[in-house]
Amino acid sequence: MNVTVSALLMATSGGKKKAGVGRQMINVVDRLAKVDLGNTYDVYLPVGAEESEGWRESPWVRWHELAVDRARDRVAWEHWKLAAESKRNKADVFFGTFVALPLPPTAPCVSVMHDAFSTTHAQWFPRKQRLILDTLHRHAARKSAVVVTVSEWSKGQICEAYGIKPEKVVVAYNGLGNAVRRLADEELNAIDLSEFLDSEEPFLITVSTLEPRKNLVGLLQGYAEFLKGCPEKPKLLVAGARGWMETDVFAEVQALGIAEQVKFLGYVPDLALNALMQKAKLFVVASIVEGFGIPVLEAMTVGTPVAASKTSAIPEVSGEDAFYFDPHYPSDIARGLHEGWTNTAAAQMFSANGLVRATSFSWDRTIAEIGKAFEKARG
Repeated sequence: MNVTVSALLMATSGGKKKAGVGRQMINVVDRLAKVDLGNTYDVYLPVGAEESEGWRESPWVRWHELAVDRARDRVAWEHWKLAAESKRNKADVFFGTFVALPLPPTAPCVSVMHDAFSTTHAQWFPRKQRLILDTLHRHAARKSAVVVTVSEWSKGQICEAYGIKPEKVVVAYNGLGNAVRRLADEELNAIDLSEFLDSEEPFLITVSTLEPRKNLVGLLQGYAEFLKGCPEKPKLLVAGARGWMETDVFAEVQALGIAEQVKFLGYVPDLALNALMQKAKLFVVASIVEGFGIPVLEAMTVGTPVAASKTSAIPEVSGEDAFYFDPHYPSDIARGLHEGWTNTAAAQMFSANGLVRATSFSWDRTIAEIGKAFEKARG
């Protein structure tokens, strides 16, 4: 089977790479290039996109680099020119690694749709971004022979939001966003974290793009309440690129009087982030909804206990091995943080169980499910 692959949103910068969509896209393309599913691929990606070692040696992939720095150039390729390329390639399937598909498809389409947030939670997006995302999602829902998504929860949301029949949707769980692993003590201690840590005191960490659904304001409120009953006064590190509609986050830190306790790290390089997550006493995610939750999986992989929202797809990732709370109530977030910080026996159990559970998620399994989606689309 020949597959034409659109990966024109593949990240060319570190900050974008850290977002879940960008990390998923890079890893899916990586597995297409390295796992022989018996297919051949024409992969279209932007000039300068980060590539993994061995991509160019893949015997079943032809790489096509396009100059699409300007949005209008990328749109022209995604929605019109790639249709012609797909026809020229005699593609059996067109695969969109995100929801953008050709307007006149020339082959059965498979698209990756992470969630339905632009429709179900429109208030979290600037108007222009919401309209673009909603249009792309609705078009992909109509034109895709098969939709791939990242969790059973997302599947339910997508089917309801866009009127898709469940049998049209394939769930392919994510793997790790980066090459995260549990580091040996000597390796961990050799990593220079002075830019991010000013002491060896225990701390909490969250990894999140600064955007409304991540509920950072609620987390800050819960964290402030948690601090009142915690003599240690541990710092909260917030790692992640700046996003949109984020101003309330910085205002809330000042209003709560916790500016000295909260450190916004911005984008953190992979190895440093790996070390910070492993050194943290507790990893926290307080999102209202998550389509999957790659950082939760990464925390489990390095053996750090997780305190998390008991909502959306997060329990599909962490199972029973997390200190859960209701993200809608700062007081309950505070309770979850307190349990995670003080219940040593449970934290040790969750850490051990999480290390095992994390091994059940991998990009090889992801690509195997996507391969099934290709077969299903071709019919």
